[in-house]
Amino acid sequence: SSGINAEYGDPSKTEVLILSPRGSASSNSVHLFKDGKPTEVTSAAKNLGVYFDSKLSMDEHVLKVVNACKATLVNLWRIAGKLSRRLRTLLVCSLIHSKIDYCNSLMTGMTKSNVQELQKVQNAAARFIFGQRRWQGTTRLRKELHFLPVAERIEFKTCTLVYKCLN
Repeated sequence: SSGINAEYGDPSKTEVLILSPRGSASSNSVHLFKDGKPTEVTSAAKNLGVYFDSKLSMDEHVLKVVNACKATLVNLWRIAGKLSRRLRTLLVCSLIHSKIDYCNSLMTGMTKSNVQELQKVQNAAARFIFGQRRWQGTTRLRKELHFLPVAERIEFKTCTLVYKCLN
């Protein structure tokens, strides 16, 4: 058991996350103290709007993004009849895609199941734009809207970032 005397700001806003490779010390063997009091080690911490977990799997982040997007889509469906297709597209791009795309280059290499969860949200957003229900396919809709699938959006964003760094 090792002890670390940590100096940090507001304890109510501070989260401690231990990142360690498999087989090394677990978060149970590390204890942090502030003013002689132990500090909780969390399983996931938020930094600049991105949730990180101790395995860097992005599971927590994807869960939060998917839930936020679903809630937004539920609210948008309530007013869908009053909106033109152009306005629905604009709302999806600004309210849904902005959440899916935020820091998505960090999602490179995440599990296929996480990508599929984000893809389901994008599919639901495409259906919202066209006013279609759940059982109808979305590939044609995404192509008509010029929406790249989520996995390709992540790859495109990462490649763009690398290109901008090199040039």
